[in-house]
Amino acid sequence: MPAFRTKSPILCTEGAEPIAWWEAEQCEPPITLFPSSSFVQADWESAIPGLLHAFQNTLLERLKERSKLEILSQEILLLKDRVAQIETTTPAIVPIESLSPEPYCIYKTIHAVVRQQGNEYIATFYDANLSASGDTDTEAISNLKDIIVGTFEILSSHERTDLAPGPARQLDVLESFIRIKS
Repeated sequence: MPAFRTKSPILCTEGAEPIAWWEAEQCEPPITLFPSSSFVQADWESAIPGLLHAFQNTLLERLKERSKLEILSQEILLLKDRVAQIETTTPAIVPIESLSPEPYCIYKTIHAVVRQQGNEYIATFYDANLSASGDTDTEAISNLKDIIVGTFEILSSHERTDLAPGPARQLDVLESFIRIKS
């Protein structure tokens, strides 16, 4: 009859002395985890509540650390979203140094502020209180140039005494930036 394994680590053959299976298969013997019985306390049952309490505290600490990491991860995602939003909505200062093809010279650079608002761009020349919009930032600047020229032409065609204080101030500002080419 061939050899067979029992539930114990003993290999049995018919008519032979029982031997350990690792000896029969020429393997290393199993590692003993607890080499001496002194490792296990005699009153191990009384130690269980303390061990359970220690396990519970360790588990709670790990859960707290995990919660902190999850909160930090959420905050990082929110900050990334905010940075992306700021990058797309941050105004840009665009220098306008020419009104070509119009017959005007620029004496001082006009600094227009361009910002995105929804699906359009708004270009503003704050000194003269003039703004224009467009589908792109380039279109908004082009439209602002047209408004600057148009406003200058309309205001300069009137006598200064005929202008209200707001338009008179706009004309003063525009005259400090642009002139008709001679």
